[in-house]
Amino acid sequence: MMHNKNLTKNIFQKGFNIRKSFSLQKGFTLVELLIYMGLSMILLAIISGIFISVLSVRNESIKSSSLEREGRYILARLSHDVYSAQDIIEPATLGESSTTLQLLVNSDLFTYSINDDKLYLTNTSGTHLLSGESVNVMSFNVTRLGNEGGKNAVEIELTTQSQNVSEGKIENRNYQFILALR
Repeated sequence: MMHNKNLTKNIFQKGFNIRKSFSLQKGFTLVELLIYMGLSMILLAIISGIFISVLSVRNESIKSSSLEREGRYILARLSHDVYSAQDIIEPATLGESSTTLQLLVNSDLFTYSINDDKLYLTNTSGTHLLSGESVNVMSFNVTRLGNEGGKNAVEIELTTQSQNVSEGKIENRNYQFILALR
């Protein structure tokens, strides 16, 4: 009887150890893995959508700032040259408008004109691109202002346009400023 009692005790302990080893099993079931993968894919899709939106806004901001920068550069260059000029050659008479601006600067003829939607400066040192590659200059109009015997001045109207058009959006910037000789 004692032997049966020990045998029963040993079988019970071994059975308990088997159940204990199953309950302490490490790892995931197939259902748990599928749920985890599904939630991960949903989270990845949401994060990807946010990332794409941020990149789109960034690209639009870069295009917009490029237009602003080009417009400011052209204005600064024209201002410097007009203030340095001794005379305005074209447009020649008061009230006349032209798509070309010619200035006499230190005995050098500076000619501003549009060619293939780009603004160029031509002088004795050559032809220089004033508008960047990513920006088109859609219009450049110059009107001669001033009084007889007074200071010569010009009114410049300029329109720039983004060249890299995405999603069918075109952005234009219009500038209008008056510059006078010193």
